[in-house]
Amino acid sequence: MRLMPFPATALKNRLLLPIAIAVIVIAACGIFAQSFAGQVQSPTQTVAVAASPAPTPPGPTDWHKTIDSSQKLISALAIIVGGVWAWLKFFRGRTVCSRLELTVSGKIIMSGTTKFLKATMEMKNVGLSQVKLKGDAIYLDVFLIDAAGVRPAQHIYNAMWSEPVTFAVFQDHGWVEPAEEISDELLFQLPESEQLAGKLKLTVNSRGNSWVFFETEGTRWSATTIVDCLPPAKADESTTSERGKKS
Repeated sequence: MRLMPFPATALKNRLLLPIAIAVIVIAACGIFAQSFAGQVQSPTQTVAVAASPAPTPPGPTDWHKTIDSSQKLISALAIIVGGVWAWLKFFRGRTVCSRLELTVSGKIIMSGTTKFLKATMEMKNVGLSQVKLKGDAIYLDVFLIDAAGVRPAQHIYNAMWSEPVTFAVFQDHGWVEPAEEISDELLFQLPESEQLAGKLKLTVNSRGNSWVFFETEGTRWSATTIVDCLPPAKADESTTSERGKKS
């Protein structure tokens, strides 16, 4: 049974930015209120100043209050700019996004007239966060081309691969830590009929992450390689024949 691929990464809840901005604005308003509260004079002081025949020039204390209010205003603006920058960097900039590098390779092993295909798969976490693997959606598809089914063609066309056979891989791993590299290997016995080539396609799906205000769906990665299934002797004969035709 062919396993269905897992959906690509997407944000379900997009209320994170408005909530973050609201928190930052509330904090900024608190700083504004605190800065201007010290400048409010009591009614007695207001009457005394109004009854004074001549205004008193601002003293050093008034200048200190003005400078302090300006510093608090700059601090509030810095909080707002810093909050928006953090959101852009970590979420829209995909800093915390899961990142995997996949490698798949194959090798033909002969035992008399029987051929085996050895598949080697490697997975490396190149991101900054842990990647939780979705075990039931990690698989290797094996495609083959039967030599008996190949027909001459007048023009170039895409090779017709057989229906894939799917195998589960990396079943012993539930997650991959940052900078961690894991690998897995499988050995397949090929059919008795002669096979020209094989295609290996590795597909890996991760689980979603849950954060404070939103959730992310899993991510899908894939890697593909083509393996020559001809015996070494026939491959050499084919290469020599092609060189002879060219000369």
